[in-house]
Amino acid sequence: MYNLFSDGPENINLKTSPSQNYYVKGSNITFFCSAVSSPTAQFTWFLNRTQLPDTGPELRLTNIQTSQSGDYSCQAFNTKTLRYQTSQPLALTVLVSDNSEECGRLSPAAITRIMIACVLVFGGVLAGGLCICVIESKLLYFSRSDSSTQRHKTEHRDPVYENNHVAPQALSLAPGTRG
Repeated sequence: MYNLFSDGPENINLKTSPSQNYYVKGSNITFFCSAVSSPTAQFTWFLNRTQLPDTGPELRLTNIQTSQSGDYSCQAFNTKTLRYQTSQPLALTVLVSDNSEECGRLSPAAITRIMIACVLVFGGVLAGGLCICVIESKLLYFSRSDSSTQRHKTEHRDPVYENNHVAPQALSLAPGTRG
């Protein structure tokens, strides 16, 4: 019986196996693409939006290299509806090695340069922080002595003087009398 109904593609889905955040150089990876489509969709593959020669619902990458890192996507095409649907890109990151000894080897000269840079950076930060603390301490000392001088002047101010002239009440009243 022949299916007269044509629809899709819809709900395109792209997955990898194994599913990881990154892959080590030399690994094998398989991408799987699926879509709801009647008749069954034809699939085309893309790397960084450039079409690859591979077709079909699976893309197998063997012995992957760092040059194969990038955004992979697939496109489903329905030959009856003449419609396309493209998946969201899936990032593939290929690392040179997961062997920490191989990646972590630095020459003694490189280690020395890193240590000197750290001393300069952290030493500068610490010295800058010390200078700021000393400066802030001096400013605090001066502002405290300024405020104590002001308080001292204010406490001994004669209440009868205001704006450098004698208050009229002070002249007319003798001590102990009421006005």
